[in-house]
Amino acid sequence: MRSFIVLLSIVAAVHGWVQEPSGSTSFTQYSGCGSPACGISASGYTAAINQLAFGSSPGLGAGDACGRCFQLTGTADPYSPSFTGPFKSIVVKVTDMCPAAGNQQWCGQTSSNTLNSFGKEFHFDICEDTGGAGAFFPSGHTALTGTFTEVSCSEWSGSDGGALWNGACIKGESAALWPGGVGCGNQGSSL
Repeated sequence: MRSFIVLLSIVAAVHGWVQEPSGSTSFTQYSGCGSPACGISASGYTAAINQLAFGSSPGLGAGDACGRCFQLTGTADPYSPSFTGPFKSIVVKVTDMCPAAGNQQWCGQTSSNTLNSFGKEFHFDICEDTGGAGAFFPSGHTALTGTFTEVSCSEWSGSDGGALWNGACIKGESAALWPGGVGCGNQGSSL
């Protein structure tokens, strides 16, 4: 199974964006989540995903990650390797992009180098404003590594303000999980 996922990652990277239904990832937190790249803010736990997975470049609008929901589970602190937890899991909705420019350490993955500084293809920047960061990060720890799994947004306990944004796209379409399902579609070309 692992070799199948690696093969899918290689195929996706060759075609541009790297979008997978599960894998290993890094996590940080940010504030100022009121004007997300997807164009619609939400209450409930939300996150930005790294640009290569988001599916759009800054200024080009919503990428295919917009409106998708993921279960995030922390497993380690890269800055405190001896810390053994406790770690938590939460479900977030992607509403924003963590751009590569200015965030190379965490979100600088490119199609030619798909790993960030912590050896992860994916990164989720969890919004502090919606409470996700407080529920996810152990006290005194603001950066973690762990896993993610795409889940149905019925598992997300937030609101996006209306019935038009309840699936895997802000346009209201519902899409199958990655890598086969297309929601908003990708915009432009990858890094």
